Amino acid sequence: MDDLVDSRVESAPLKYDLSEWCSFHFQHHRARGAKADTRIIYRRTDDGIQVRGFGHRHLP
Repeated sequence: MDDLVDSRVESAPLKYDLSEWCSFHFQHHRARGAKADTRIIYRRTDDGIQVRGFGHRHLP
Protein backbone atom coordinates (compact mmCIF):
# COMPACT_ATOMS: atom_id res chain seq x y z
CA MET A 1 0.00 0.00 0.00
CA ASP A 2 2.92 2.33 0.58
CA ASP A 3 3.79 2.02 -3.12
CA LEU A 4 0.23 3.02 -4.07
CA VAL A 5 0.23 6.04 -1.77
CA ASP A 6 3.63 7.15 -3.10
CA SER A 7 2.61 6.51 -6.78
CA ARG A 8 5.47 4.05 -7.32
CA VAL A 9 3.22 1.47 -9.00
CA GLU A 10 0.58 1.73 -11.72
CA SER A 11 -3.02 0.69 -11.39
CA ALA A 12 -6.02 0.47 -13.71
CA PRO A 13 -9.11 2.65 -13.51
CA LEU A 14 -12.41 0.82 -13.06
CA LYS A 15 -15.53 1.35 -15.18
CA TYR A 16 -19.21 2.11 -14.80
CA ASP A 17 -20.42 2.73 -11.21
CA LEU A 18 -16.85 2.47 -9.88
CA SER A 19 -15.27 4.84 -12.40
CA GLU A 20 -13.68 7.00 -9.68
CA TRP A 21 -11.91 3.94 -8.20
CA CYS A 22 -8.77 2.08 -9.33
CA SER A 23 -7.65 -1.53 -9.06
CA PHE A 24 -4.11 -2.66 -8.30
CA HIS A 25 -3.26 -6.37 -8.73
CA PHE A 26 -0.34 -8.05 -6.98
CA GLN A 27 1.01 -11.37 -5.69
CA HIS A 28 0.18 -12.16 -2.07
CA HIS A 29 3.58 -13.84 -1.82
CA ARG A 30 6.57 -13.15 -4.01
CA ALA A 31 7.60 -16.04 -6.19
CA ARG A 32 9.09 -16.10 -9.65
CA GLY A 33 6.35 -16.63 -12.21
CA ALA A 34 3.50 -16.32 -9.70
CA LYS A 35 0.41 -14.59 -11.07
CA ALA A 36 -1.19 -11.60 -9.42
CA ASP A 37 -3.91 -13.17 -7.29
CA THR A 38 -4.75 -10.32 -4.91
CA ARG A 39 -6.07 -6.83 -5.50
CA ILE A 40 -6.82 -3.55 -3.81
CA ILE A 41 -9.72 -1.37 -4.94
CA TYR A 42 -8.93 2.23 -3.95
CA ARG A 43 -9.15 5.90 -4.85
CA ARG A 44 -6.78 8.77 -4.21
CA THR A 45 -7.49 11.31 -1.48
CA ASP A 46 -5.70 14.51 -0.50
CA ASP A 47 -3.69 12.70 2.18
CA GLY A 48 -3.22 9.22 0.65
CA ILE A 49 -5.69 6.58 -0.52
CA GLN A 50 -9.10 5.30 0.54
CA VAL A 51 -9.46 1.51 0.28
CA ARG A 52 -12.82 0.09 -0.74
CA GLY A 53 -11.86 -3.55 -1.08
CA PHE A 54 -8.94 -5.89 -0.60
CA GLY A 55 -8.67 -9.60 -1.22
CA HIS A 56 -8.34 -12.52 -3.61
CA ARG A 57 -9.12 -11.61 -7.22
CA HIS A 58 -11.01 -14.81 -8.08
CA LEU A 59 -12.60 -15.93 -4.80
CA PRO A 60 -15.35 -14.03 -2.99
